[in-house]
Amino acid sequence: MFDDVREKGADQILGLARRIATELAGDTRRSIRVVGWCGSTGKMGWEYVVEIDGRGCNLEVGDSDLLVFPNDGGIRTETEERIRHQMRSGLEIVTPSS
Repeated sequence: MFDDVREKGADQILGLARRIATELAGDTRRSIRVVGWCGSTGKMGWEYVVEIDGRGCNLEVGDSDLLVFPNDGGIRTETEERIRHQMRSGLEIVTPSS
């Protein structure tokens, strides 16, 4: 799906998203699982699938993030904060099953 230039960043971002999902799942006692990349947004971004309590949603990172994530600490920090925010928002939107 990714060219060689983006592959390293994509792998690292997905790994980060999986670590954050595991952390949030433990903190909230809810099911959060990062499934994998699903494709381009068509607007300079990429989406990956996250399951929250069995319901899928797509979260997005920018194409430029894939390129600079491996080598730029500031972008790594911003990306981590964005992923945490997106997942917390997803937890609020997806209500637990009764």
